[in-house]
Amino acid sequence: ATCAAAACHAALRVRSVDNNRIEFVYTQVNLGGAYKVLATADERYVQSALDAFQTALDHIDQDTEPQLWAQAHHDAGVLYRDLAKNQPERYLAEAEHHAREVLQHRNRDEDPIAWGFACRLTGEVIQIRDGGTAALPWFERALEVLTPSAVPYDCVPLASNIGSIYAASQSWQAAADAYQVAVTAAHQIPARERHPDAVPDPTVWRWACYLRVRSALAADSPEQRARQLTMAVETIERGRARELRSMMTE
Repeated sequence: ATCAAAACHAALRVRSVDNNRIEFVYTQVNLGGAYKVLATADERYVQSALDAFQTALDHIDQDTEPQLWAQAHHDAGVLYRDLAKNQPERYLAEAEHHAREVLQHRNRDEDPIAWGFACRLTGEVIQIRDGGTAALPWFERALEVLTPSAVPYDCVPLASNIGSIYAASQSWQAAADAYQVAVTAAHQIPARERHPDAVPDPTVWRWACYLRVRSALAADSPEQRARQLTMAVETIERGRARELRSMMTE
C-alpha cells in the first residue's frame, strides 16, 4: 500500500484536472484506497484517505459519469463503514450517505456484481445502526449475485455473516444453508493462497459443521436428521483435507 500511494503521488505530478480530469480522478480514488489500507494499521492515514476520496468526488460529473461516481462513493463508504464500527456517532451518518449514493447509481441488469457490492455495503451500514436482522434482506440480495463461482473471496464473509445472523435467532436450517454457501465459496479459493486477507477463516468449516448438527437436532424426522449429520461430517472432513493439502504443499 505504501508503494501504491507513492505511485499515485508520482502520477499526480503529471495528471491534473486541467490536462486529464478522468485520469486525475481515478488516481485520487486509487490513492484513497491505498491510504485506506494503510489506515488499518495507522489511523494517521484516515484523513488522507478521506481527503483523496473527496477530491475525486469533487471532480466527477455524476450525470455523465455515474459509474465512476458510484465507485468513488463506494470506496469512501467502505472506509466510513469501518470507522463507524468503533465510532458510530461520528462516522455512521457519512457511511449511510455514501451507501445511498452507491445504491442509487448501481443497476443489477447493467452490472450485477457492482450492484451486489452496493447491497452489501447498505446492509453493513444498517447492521451497525439497527442490527443484523434489519440488514438481512440486503445481504441476501447481495448473495444472489456475489456467488461462490462469481466472487468467492467476497462470498465467504458475506454468506458467513448471513449464517451468523440466522444462528443468533436460532434459525438453524437457514444458518446452516448460509454457511454451506460460505464453505462452497471457500473451496473455490486456492489452498495455497498467500495473501492473509484472502485466506478463508478455518472456523468457516467448523461453524458449518456445528450448524448442521444443530439442524439435525431440530429435524422433524429421522431421515432429515441423518441427512443433516451426514452433511456435517462431509463438511468437516473436506475442511480437514484442505488444511492437510495446504500443509503438505508449503
